Amino acid sequence: MMETIEAGSAEALRAGRGLRQLNKDEEGSRVADLAAGVYGFTWSPAFESTPLFAKKSFRNFEFHKLSGGGIELVGYVTADDATRLKSGAGQIEVYPDPWEQAKQLVSVPLDRIVPSKRVPARENGCPWLVELR
Repeated sequence: MMETIEAGSAEALRAGRGLRQLNKDEEGSRVADLAAGVYGFTWSPAFESTPLFAKKSFRNFEFHKLSGGGIELVGYVTADDATRLKSGAGQIEVYPDPWEQAKQLVSVPLDRIVPSKRVPARENGCPWLVELR
């Protein structure tokens, strides 16, 4: 389902999952086309077609391609949105970095996010408003 990380960091989550950073030859590839067991960053979170890059840039979202092939969005949410994630469907704002009250690190499987043409905001922490199934 969804993993909420009560303590720790994105680095600890990557290590615990045994993920490696993308290498130069993989950069710009669609996350769906990458080998399992990697992580990368993007400014364009568009599901399986999302291109990933090795280095985090300003307000980039992090994606994990897990060893089993699942793809997850890693980001930060408020305590209220973390509760919504655990309870089921609804809308939440996911931030690429901690922002004001959005300090809870979460990992959300992409298959829980309803596809949308909505893009992340480019102000106020750059939240991405997503609809959960």
